[in-house]
Amino acid sequence: MVNSKHGPLNILIAGAGIGGLSAAIALRQAGHIVQVFERSLFTNEYGAAVSIGPNANGILRSLGLALEDVGGVDTKLISEYVGEGKLVRSTDASGVLEEFKHPWQFTHRVDLHNGLKRLAVDTSGKGTPVIINLNSRVTSVDPETGTITLENGKTYHGDVVIGADGVRSALREYVDSSQTPVMFGLAGYRFMIPTSVLLEDPQTARFAKNSGELQLWGTEDNKIILYACRDGKLMNCATVVVDETSGHKKEWSTAALKADMLEQFKNFHPDAVALLSKAGDIGYWPLFDMPALKSWANGRVALLGDAAHPFLPFQGQGAAQAIEDAITLAEMLPINQTNPEDIPERLRMYYSARRDRVGRIQEVSRQVGKGPEANIRHKSPLLGMMSFNFSHDARKHAAELMSQHFGETSM
Repeated sequence: MVNSKHGPLNILIAGAGIGGLSAAIALRQAGHIVQVFERSLFTNEYGAAVSIGPNANGILRSLGLALEDVGGVDTKLISEYVGEGKLVRSTDASGVLEEFKHPWQFTHRVDLHNGLKRLAVDTSGKGTPVIINLNSRVTSVDPETGTITLENGKTYHGDVVIGADGVRSALREYVDSSQTPVMFGLAGYRFMIPTSVLLEDPQTARFAKNSGELQLWGTEDNKIILYACRDGKLMNCATVVVDETSGHKKEWSTAALKADMLEQFKNFHPDAVALLSKAGDIGYWPLFDMPALKSWANGRVALLGDAAHPFLPFQGQGAAQAIEDAITLAEMLPINQTNPEDIPERLRMYYSARRDRVGRIQEVSRQVGKGPEANIRHKSPLLGMMSFNFSHDARKHAAELMSQHFGETSM
C-alpha cells in the first residue's frame, strides 16, 4: 500500500469492461497506479453495440478516445414505428453536437472496448500504464484494508478497490448485501447483420439506407431497436420481448432462439419480419433490475456501473452511466490532495454525487419497460429525457462538489 501522504494511490479494479477500463484510464491519467483484474481471457467478446450520448462522449474524448476513430456512427435521425409499420414520429437528431457540445454516437462494443484497452496500456500516454491481469477473478475484498483475494488464492493490497465486475458482482456483498439483481420479466435478443446484406434485399434495404438512423419499432409487449455501427457496415439489431421464465433460454440453440423470436414478432410488418429472418448468431439476455443500494461505498471499496446500478436498456444509458461513474471517481481522488485516510469519505462523496441522477434514469427506464409509456403511439420517453440525459457534465459536477466540501478542485 502507498504510504506517501500525497503520492499516487494504488488502485485495484475488479472488472475490465467499459466502466472498469474507463475508470482505469481516468485514474491513470490523474497520476495513480492502477491494476485491473479481469475474470475472462478476452477471447469471447460478444458483438453487441452501445449508445454513447454526449454526456459520456465528452468524457471519452477528454480521455483521448474519439469514437469515430473506432467506427462510431453519428446519430442523425430517430424514426419511431408501431409494429404494423406506421411511422409515428420522425425526429431530426443532427443538431445534437451543437446543442450538447459532443455527438451522440453508436459504436460496436468490441471496438469501444479495444479502444479503451489501448488507452489503458499505452506506454506513451499520460501516467503509468495500467496493468491488466486476465483470468483473474476477484472473489472477495476486505473493505478496511483494501485487500482483494482472487479465485486462485492470491491477494493484493490497494488504497482503493473498485468493483466494476458487472451485474453479478462478487464485491457487491462487501458494500451492501441487502439487494440482489432480479429478472425484470423482459428479455433481449441481439444480433448483427451486415448492412450490405440488408441493402441487397429490396424488402430490407429500407432499414440500412440512412446511416445514422435510430429506428424504434414497438407494441405494448415487443420492441425492435436498430442502428448502424462500425462505420455503418454493421446493423445492430435488438429485440425486447416479455419473458417471465427463469432465463433457461440461454441454453437454447441459435435455431431455437431464432424460431422463438420470429414467432413473437410474426404480427409485425412483413419488412420487419424479413429483417429478423436474416439473423444469424443470436444472443439472448434476460433483463435484470435491482432496487437501489443504501450505498455504493464501504471503507476503501466502491462499486461502479452494473455492480452498483444495473440498467434496463430503455434509455440507452447503461454504458454512459458507467463512464460517468468512472470520471466522478477520478475527480474525487486528486493525486496531490488525497490522503489515504480520507479515502472512505471521498468514496462516500462519489456515491452522493451519482445517486440521484442514476436513480432517476433507472426509474424512467422501468416505466418505459413495463408501464403505459411502453406504447410508442403516445409519446417518446427517450426524447422526453434527452436533455436530462445528455446535458450533464459529470466531471464538472464532481469537481464542484469537491470544491464545496473540501475547498479544493482537481480541474
